[in-house]
Amino acid sequence: MIVVLTSKRPEGAPFYLGETLRQIDECAAGKRVVLTDGPLPDGFEPPDGWGVVRSDRPTRKPQNKWVAWSAFDVAAEAGEDLCFFEDDLEFSVGAPAFIERFEVPGDVDVITFFSPWMTKEMPNGLWRINFHAYIMAQAMKFPLRTVRELRRAREEPIWKEGIPLGGFDEILHLIGIRRNWKLGILNPGIVQHVGDVSVVGNGELKGIRVARNYAGRESDARNLEPMKRYGFFS
Repeated sequence: MIVVLTSKRPEGAPFYLGETLRQIDECAAGKRVVLTDGPLPDGFEPPDGWGVVRSDRPTRKPQNKWVAWSAFDVAAEAGEDLCFFEDDLEFSVGAPAFIERFEVPGDVDVITFFSPWMTKEMPNGLWRINFHAYIMAQAMKFPLRTVRELRRAREEPIWKEGIPLGGFDEILHLIGIRRNWKLGILNPGIVQHVGDVSVVGNGELKGIRVARNYAGRESDARNLEPMKRYGFFS
């Protein structure tokens, strides 16, 4: 299942959602949902095949990425792995379908396809690293076992402990560390963040806001080796 998180931008800000959905529709085959904390922009209707789930968020500190927690409900109820994307992305050719088919290994709890830490010079493969390295959920895959675990976590004290931290990324980071999770990071990068007016915050596209290992829009993710024969690194 694919869930794309979107949120209202300031008036006059660029509109990214339509192009992100178009790229996904070029190759993806599974269930697709747009997750939003309010109405979609005036006049915009998701393409055929997309459902829309609206989820309220608290009016105070938790930011507009907070509603991403509802993505776990959607995936758990469907009984499927979750491919989670923010709405301002560029993909290498075939990348959404590659991510859909990607089988998360049993020794990894979450996969990220966007990382500001990796470089093109690093060996290709699925790098395994402690969850301390998790920073932001631009493009991730959560296997169903992790989806269910995160859904249950909202009933635990750790949930209330994390709320003052501000939002989705902060609590996910805390939960993963406490559970000693392993994060998988794919190299080469097949997803790039392109929104200088993003879901959570604004700023120049540099530093941790971009993936230095991104192979490019013209790179073909369909040419990557099948995962069972792919190189693994730690």
